[in-house]
Amino acid sequence: MPKEKSNDPSLLHDSTQFPTRLGCQGCPDLKFCGGLAVKKAMFDCTTLCTCTPSQREKCELACPLNPSKLVTRFREIGGWDLVIPPARFLPTPKLPSMVPLIKDGARRRAAYRGRAVGIRLESLFSKRNGAPRFKSRTELCDRYRLSVDTPLLINGIHIDQPLERYWDKGRAANLAEHISALKPDLMTVPNFSLFTDVPRHENMYNMRRIVTSWYELVECNVPCALHLNARTDHDWTRWIAFLGEHPEITAVAFEFTTGAAGRRGKWYCRQLLKVASASMRPLTLVLRGGSRYLRRLAREFEQVVFVYAKPYVATMNRQSFVWAPGQPLEWESTPTAPEDPLDSLFAHNVSVAEQMVASRIGMRIDSTPLPL
Repeated sequence: MPKEKSNDPSLLHDSTQFPTRLGCQGCPDLKFCGGLAVKKAMFDCTTLCTCTPSQREKCELACPLNPSKLVTRFREIGGWDLVIPPARFLPTPKLPSMVPLIKDGARRRAAYRGRAVGIRLESLFSKRNGAPRFKSRTELCDRYRLSVDTPLLINGIHIDQPLERYWDKGRAANLAEHISALKPDLMTVPNFSLFTDVPRHENMYNMRRIVTSWYELVECNVPCALHLNARTDHDWTRWIAFLGEHPEITAVAFEFTTGAAGRRGKWYCRQLLKVASASMRPLTLVLRGGSRYLRRLAREFEQVVFVYAKPYVATMNRQSFVWAPGQPLEWESTPTAPEDPLDSLFAHNVSVAEQMVASRIGMRIDSTPLPL
């Protein structure tokens, strides 16, 4: 995910203020990396390796100071480039501007009929061996108490550990084929991290894993939004070039909920606007976080889909959303008896969240609640 593993602002790339590090000039991988321009004093990105010689044998990062692991990672992904064959074209569906992200079907009795709903990728497979937990869309909807005709978005944005399980165990268990059997309307590709306090080869490794995951899923007939993770301007240039080489891509995803929501939020927003401008075709943008940028981004993208966990979280905490145009979202306590269902409260919170997001984007929606 686009967060700073370290909170050190001197590690943030800024080519407008700092020169490229001297050691970058002779690096054989400069054409993929583009070099680092940071405030922190360093010769090249290997300065960011903090392992002792004895620790490097156990370190899992793609690091030039650990040649055996670097070669293993390089062979695992087939190189640092983003060159892959053309994938099949899967059109991106029209989705609402707000999609509630739910964890389960707890405390609801009826099958939820909504404009769309999101579930987490990690909930679809076993953490132990990568085996799928659901054989069909019907089985999944029964577990989550969803109507089978409610559009389904699978959210691949998560912390790193579940993503590593997907890459290792999930792919080994042919999870992409099982996800296809669930017939999701859209899935966001896992957001493998581009941290700022690691050697750049780890970043390039994860960019390639994002591309590989996207290709594998699409080839299994899973409509996907390509996740855009980037640490430098050159990373964004590479993503723009990749989108240009693959016109079959009609949806991208980004996450503002961690480091990108802080000091780098405006920078990320500008880069996303460049992506929209350079694509020369309609693109859907799936967002986690970054609600302050919704209106600006919605002007340039064909549609913006805001994946929002708060309606579910507030419902489970027995909280009711309160909102009016021009006002911040608030919530008030709504106590219930332990056995009382929360269907109506969840529907209310989703409805309010839809209106709030639509207001921030600058559009009108039908505020009539959908039947349960």
